[in-house]
Amino acid sequence: MRGVLWVLLLPACGGNFVDRTPRCEHDVFDWFGGLVEHLDKGDGLAFNYEPEQGHIAKVAGGYITNNADTDFYWYTTYSNGYYLTKSTTQGIGTAYENGDVDLLLVEDVEDVLGDTWRYVSREERGGCKGRISEMSSDTDSLDWSDFQVQLNNNSRVTDYNIVSKDRIEYTQTYKASGSVSSDRTGFWLSNLTGRYTETWENGQSEGSSEMDVSFDGTASEAFWAEYPSNDGRQERTGTRLYNFDGSQRAEYTQGRVGQEPDWEIVEDVSYDGSEEAVWTASDGTVCDLEVDVEGRCTYECDNGQSGNC
Repeated sequence: MRGVLWVLLLPACGGNFVDRTPRCEHDVFDWFGGLVEHLDKGDGLAFNYEPEQGHIAKVAGGYITNNADTDFYWYTTYSNGYYLTKSTTQGIGTAYENGDVDLLLVEDVEDVLGDTWRYVSREERGGCKGRISEMSSDTDSLDWSDFQVQLNNNSRVTDYNIVSKDRIEYTQTYKASGSVSSDRTGFWLSNLTGRYTETWENGQSEGSSEMDVSFDGTASEAFWAEYPSNDGRQERTGTRLYNFDGSQRAEYTQGRVGQEPDWEIVEDVSYDGSEEAVWTASDGTVCDLEVDVEGRCTYECDNGQSGNC
C-alpha cells in the first residue's frame, strides 16, 4: 500500500500549497482540517502555526523522507484548560497540490489525566467528495497493512461533500454488530462550527440527539434515550452541555416510557468521572447523589432515605 500511495510532491510556497486550480471548484482548504490545510499554512513541506480553533494552541509537522515507517507527521498542542493536552499524528500517503488526499494515519492522544489512546483513520478525497474511515486501536506498532484490514472490518465511515467554500455536508455510519449501530447527518462550516443529528442503537437501548459544535471545542446537545430497567423500559429526554475542560452538565427527565416522568435531574459530571446530581421526584422528594472517581454512588434524600445507588 505504501508504494501505491506515495508519489513525489512538488515544492510549495508557504500559504500556497494548494495550487490555483484545485480539483474541487470550492476551495475550503484554508479552514477544512487535515494535512492539506496544514501544508497550505506552512513553508515548503513543513508547517508550524496556530489554528483558529479556540481549543488548539499549535500544529507543527511536515513531510519527511528519511523515515522507514512514515511519510508525514504532525504534533497538536491543545490550549490550557482543555481536557486534552497533546496528540501525535503520523501516517503514509499523499496530499496533492490540487486538494486531493489519499492518507492512512494514526493519532495518539493524551489527556489531562495522563491517559492515552490511539485512533486510526483512512481519508480519500477526489475533487469535492471524500470519505474518512476511522476506529480506535490497541495496536502499539505501525503495521499499516494490518491497520487497513482493521478499518475494513470495523470502522466508522464518514462520506462528505464540499458544497460551497463555507459548507461541507456529511453522513456517517457505524455498524459494529447487528445490535450496535449509529447514523449521523450533519455539516461543518467555515466559521469552524458544525451541527448534526444522530440516531443510535446499542443492544436493547436506543436514542437520538441533535448536536451543535462550537469553534472553541465545546458543544450542546438535545437528546432522547430509551433503555430497559428492572422497573420496565425507561426513557430520558433533555439537554447536555460539553464544557471546555471536559466536564458535562445535563438537565433531563426520566420515567417509564409513555408515562409522566418520575424524576427531574440536574447532573454535573467532571472529566475524571466523578459526579454530583440532584434528582427531584414527581412527589417533590429531592435526593442528592454523589459518584466518586471509582464509580461508587451514594444518595441522600430529604425524606430521610439514603444509601448506595
